[in-house]
Amino acid sequence: MKKLYSVFILFIIVLFSCSHINELANYNLVGKKVLLKQQVNPSASDVKVLFNYDFFNKNLLEVVIKGIGSGYVESEIQEKLQKALNKDSISNSISWGLQEGLQTYCNTVNVSTLDSNPDFILESIFEKFRLKSDSYGVYASISTRGRLIDRASAKLIWQNDETYILPLGFTTFYYSGDKKITTTTGIINAARLLQMTEEEIRVSVEVVAKEVGMRQSEQLRYDISESKTL
Repeated sequence: MKKLYSVFILFIIVLFSCSHINELANYNLVGKKVLLKQQVNPSASDVKVLFNYDFFNKNLLEVVIKGIGSGYVESEIQEKLQKALNKDSISNSISWGLQEGLQTYCNTVNVSTLDSNPDFILESIFEKFRLKSDSYGVYASISTRGRLIDRASAKLIWQNDETYILPLGFTTFYYSGDKKITTTTGIINAARLLQMTEEEIRVSVEVVAKEVGMRQSEQLRYDISESKTL
């Protein structure tokens, strides 16, 4: 019952943390050039690992470890997670998902510099990451903001703030040439998390972060379709 209560509280946070702007009815995104800009919350600091606590503090990257039993040294756990969780890597994964979705739904052209004269600026802002683990499972809570700006007018035409809560799965990976192939199987618990290597943890978190970016882009797709009915 305690686990269900904790997850219920987290989903209440999701429902009340959304901020939304949609003025897409006045703009055509299809085939337009888009420049992606990434931002990370300026309050970013080292990963904070809390043992057997039910609350979070103000750190950007935060991990709560519960239900791991004996045989683990807290300092070693903290060192492993601090190496495995990287704010830039998480931010890159969120941005990839958002950009990939926009390109899929609107056939936009991604450009890398202002010299390419983009029509729109897509901003992906990484606000906060929380990883809470117990004997039942490991859940990632990722807060992010997506913004789309019309460059000609400098007007903010779309914004979506969300906190997504997703279970962390065990991800295996291999390289095919320069491409990393990942496969996620099953939900892990706290003990399994601590048995994973730093790279395995990092890749599993990246998979979840990409899913968050894709969900942001799915909201953008929905808002685009809604704007066409106005």
